[in-house]
Amino acid sequence: MTPNDHIRMVASCLQAAEQMLASGENLLASEMLWGAAIHSVNAVAMQRGWDHGKYSHKSDVVDRLADQYEDSVLTGGFWAARHRLHPNFDKGFLTEAQFNDYRQDVQHFVDRMLEIAKSGGEYG
Repeated sequence: MTPNDHIRMVASCLQAAEQMLASGENLLASEMLWGAAIHSVNAVAMQRGWDHGKYSHKSDVVDRLADQYEDSVLTGGFWAARHRLHPNFDKGFLTEAQFNDYRQDVQHFVDRMLEIAKSGGEYG
């Protein structure tokens, strides 16, 4: 996949999450939001030539970007996606209020990652 392919997947995952939320399928929406987050990381990592094949690499990418942009939204949003929404898919442990809070964190994370990707010249 190319960075643009990953960006298109972000849009697809977000659209699917919205449809699932409208149907009351929060568990499925959790996984689609995780998908949007991970594809946004892959897009930026690929643009920059950074390793991104393992979860540890993806965390490193987010940490590097958070430092570079002095933006704690990045680390918090990725943490929410990886450690709350992704496992919520198969465990269903989040309350509705928790889910909504983490969903907002992840949406902000994805929006910020897309801004970074766009500034990298590979967006579109």
